[in-house]
Amino acid sequence: MCVRSRILKYLEYKQISKYRFYKEVGVANGFLDKEGSIGTDKCEKICYCYPDINPEWLLLGKEPMLRPGDAAIYNNVEPPALESKLAPAEPSVLYSMILERSERLAGENGQLRAENERLKAENGNLKAENEKLKFKKQTYRDDFSDIPPTLKEDRQEVEEQIIK
Repeated sequence: MCVRSRILKYLEYKQISKYRFYKEVGVANGFLDKEGSIGTDKCEKICYCYPDINPEWLLLGKEPMLRPGDAAIYNNVEPPALESKLAPAEPSVLYSMILERSERLAGENGQLRAENERLKAENGNLKAENEKLKFKKQTYRDDFSDIPPTLKEDRQEVEEQIIK
């Protein structure tokens, strides 16, 4: 079950319409009908607007769906700004997921940079080899420019071998 499916299950349980959800969370109509994952900013908004929803259940499907205890204590929290970052001192599922993804992407980025450098070096070597072959071909043509026309066929055959 994906995050959007869990949101729909929560809305059904709480008897909240999609339209009301869209207005309260501030997302576009049809947001729940789309495919794919949702951003962390949307998850933060949902958790703020519906403080009784368990973030671990929302993101990971880990029961229970609702936070234990009185949800009213969560209503005094300020809504998160979209650009805000969670402080490392605040343990949360979202922070852990973002940190894990950031570390994974940093590793992938390093691998891609190394591969890019290797390909640049290989490209440079191929360009140098190509220049050498062009020079050899031109030198060969200059050396044999005075070949009699009767030897043209032999010359073409030799040129083909050089090009290969």
